[in-house]
Amino acid sequence: MFAFLPGHRRSYRAYNEVRISAARLAHNYRAVQELAGDKAVGVILKSNAYGHGLIPVARIAQSLNVPYVIVDSTYEALILKDHRIRVPIMVMGFTALENLQKKKYPFTFVASDRASLETLLETQPHAPIHIFINTGMNREGFDPEDVPWLIATIRSHAAQRFEGVMSHFADADREPMSGLTRQQLACWDAVLAQFHAAGIEFSLRHIDASNSTLHARKAQGNFVRAGKAFYGIAGGEHQNYARFLPALEFVSTIVTLRRVKKGESVSYGATYSAPQDIHLAVIPAGYQEGVERRLSNAGVVTIRGVLCPIVGRVCMNYTCIDVSAVEGVAVGDEVTVYSNDQAAPNSLLNVSRLVGSIPHEIMTRVDHTVRRVVQ
Repeated sequence: MFAFLPGHRRSYRAYNEVRISAARLAHNYRAVQELAGDKAVGVILKSNAYGHGLIPVARIAQSLNVPYVIVDSTYEALILKDHRIRVPIMVMGFTALENLQKKKYPFTFVASDRASLETLLETQPHAPIHIFINTGMNREGFDPEDVPWLIATIRSHAAQRFEGVMSHFADADREPMSGLTRQQLACWDAVLAQFHAAGIEFSLRHIDASNSTLHARKAQGNFVRAGKAFYGIAGGEHQNYARFLPALEFVSTIVTLRRVKKGESVSYGATYSAPQDIHLAVIPAGYQEGVERRLSNAGVVTIRGVLCPIVGRVCMNYTCIDVSAVEGVAVGDEVTVYSNDQAAPNSLLNVSRLVGSIPHEIMTRVDHTVRRVVQ
């Protein structure tokens, strides 16, 4: 599903491409490592590597000698295994209990409730387990009141099976530090203290992800889960954000040029009427491929270095662009839909601000069928 097209299809002309900078990913990984200090840094690959491409990014992560790659599902983990990714794989999301009963998997699993933990202990006797603690996000995890039960359960099994304990911040990018983050830090410290007092020491302890690391929250632990910082889409006022470089660029190609006369409409619903005669270009990328429909009559793309407005509604597989300002524009010209220049109006960060979203959503909506090319 997420891999490049097999065999001879790789040589087919692609009108749309997602271009991934291996150098920028490596730069971002080193930047996270520097901010993390003596903590190890794993890489989040869930949701098709934040839209960048699961397999190509996994191979880049492997070349960086990361200690762990982290996915959401067993499905994603199996794709990595099928493509011979040798880095240890952690499945962080929920796994259907009946799937765990079907076979033994060579993965690390996260247990978030009693049913999942008991099933993992029964069906995956060799799998390392990380215990997820709910410190205040209230999305998943054992509550602090469950810690005595966890201690008893761990003591009744081989302790080495329980490799890690983890949690997740809900508000760690707030400046100054929010009250919720302070509460979560206090809860995290108290839970770790309970395990320590019971003589249970986990090899990996992690609550830190990109936000807390970039904001130097200094939580107890020895491992960081790098997601958005690794992909270079960290956006904010903190000085550390400037260290990161976006690794993704989404480009398309002009396939049609036409003249639209003053007063004529463009695309569905006639939401755009040409204020004067314009030169119109069409690209074969729409909301199915990942061009935000909310950019209709609002967004811009770049052609030959010129910003050009999206006009009319973004269609399922087409987007119309006013290219009147582009000298010598031609069929076959490259169109930058999402730029990897953080300051550009069509950067992921600025597009997400324009449509009232976040860069993660924009990236993960770039369809897996769009070819990923590592540069």
